[in-house]
Amino acid sequence: MNEVEENARAASVGGVLTQEELERVDAMLKENKRLAELYCTGCKYCMPCPQEINIPNLFSLMNFHRVYGLTDHAKGQYKSVVDHTGWDKKQNDASHCVECGQCESKCPQHIKIMDQLKETHAALKP
Repeated sequence: MNEVEENARAASVGGVLTQEELERVDAMLKENKRLAELYCTGCKYCMPCPQEINIPNLFSLMNFHRVYGLTDHAKGQYKSVVDHTGWDKKQNDASHCVECGQCESKCPQHIKIMDQLKETHAALKP
């Protein structure tokens, strides 16, 4: 309820935005639009993957790299899971994608998941 009241107060403030404010809003909208197809929200609609790849986990690591600039952290996490053997490795290694496309048909954001998995592996591989 507090948020609704705060939003109502903000909406009721008279006046117009300055040119600088309009430019900042426009720049933010353009950036959000540009990034919309790149970032997974972790909804897990793409799961289960027939190859048992943990797509949301991999995209979370990619977000550390791409959004927050925490590339060393992302690479370290990716390396730690890729270096393991067996089930964990397959689940967390983007290179295991066989491009069946099942994930993409289920993604509500229409992310090009197969391309993103390739990009993830190329950017983070040990």
